[in-house]
Amino acid sequence: MNKHFLVLSFLISVFASVFPLVYSEIVGFLPCYLCWWQRVFMFSTFFLFGTAFWDKDRKVVRYTTPLLSVGFLISVYQNFFYYFGESSSLPCDASGVSCYQQLVSEFGGYISIPMLALTAFFSLLTLSAVVHFNPK
Repeated sequence: MNKHFLVLSFLISVFASVFPLVYSEIVGFLPCYLCWWQRVFMFSTFFLFGTAFWDKDRKVVRYTTPLLSVGFLISVYQNFFYYFGESSSLPCDASGVSCYQQLVSEFGGYISIPMLALTAFFSLLTLSAVVHFNPK
């Protein structure tokens, strides 16, 4: 896995950046407030992993880990409210799109837009941790 870290990280960040754009710009699902913040952190890592892949720079973990960690925490927060909270307790602003709205729900509710983001952040953090603690 260490050998293919940059390729895997770049591909995960590409898909995690492209799919939300497809959902919002083509399908027409407007992102909620928390989704916007997750996009900020994921899109940043997309450019960092892309540059690192191009330059073969494995030290990118130092720069992406803080971004991925904040994005992961926002995603955990959103998923908690999405799956376990009630619509009245969500932290979204009144004028925007509801963070509770279930636009996509497949495989018993596991595959949802918030869970896809959480899975991407978790996968990238796990890959980064493996490379950081097991350098070769």
